[in-house]
Amino acid sequence: MAMRSGFREIFYLFLLMLLISSLQLLRFVLQRPLPQGVLTHEQMVLDLQLLQQQLSDYSAFVVLKPDRLNLLQQRVSQITARYPQNISLNRFNTEVRKLVSLIDDPGASVSALPLASALLPITVQQMQQQWLALDDSGQPLDLSRPFLSHVDGLPIALWLQAASTMATPKQPLAPLLQQLQVLRQELGLRDKDTVTLTLTGHNVDTVNIE
Repeated sequence: MAMRSGFREIFYLFLLMLLISSLQLLRFVLQRPLPQGVLTHEQMVLDLQLLQQQLSDYSAFVVLKPDRLNLLQQRVSQITARYPQNISLNRFNTEVRKLVSLIDDPGASVSALPLASALLPITVQQMQQQWLALDDSGQPLDLSRPFLSHVDGLPIALWLQAASTMATPKQPLAPLLQQLQVLRQELGLRDKDTVTLTLTGHNVDTVNIE
């Protein structure tokens, strides 16, 4: 008995839908799970939307200066375009810090530092316009050259500039300046196992240490 035309079309449509569903299920099964510490693009977008909403609702600075909210929205669009698939939590933390810094609100902050695997092997402490390079006991690494002038060959001013993009008002820069891996990413430097520190002092030659 021949299959009626209308029924045949419905039957073929059902087979097509079944095939599409099977292919989608196969894609889901074969898709590699994301490693720990990684957000999908969708998760990132939802978190950034929540961040914008929270800042819009609770930051008086955003209300007083709407242009900051517009700038924030532009940066969020740039971030979502820059990471079309996924983003590490460390990198996401850095991007959120930079977004919060844009509104320049003393009451807004990010509590957790990026969980970087590489930190400066020294402690830095500001002394007027210079930065002391201290050991674990709080003493200068070199008494005749107590100041840090370069990291990986770049002037300390560039590292400070990169760190300041993640800082909120009244937040000390020293903890952010310790984030070696994060700042290397910001400055476009490759990750490596060692770091070159240039020490300087008054009326003495500089010295590089690793």
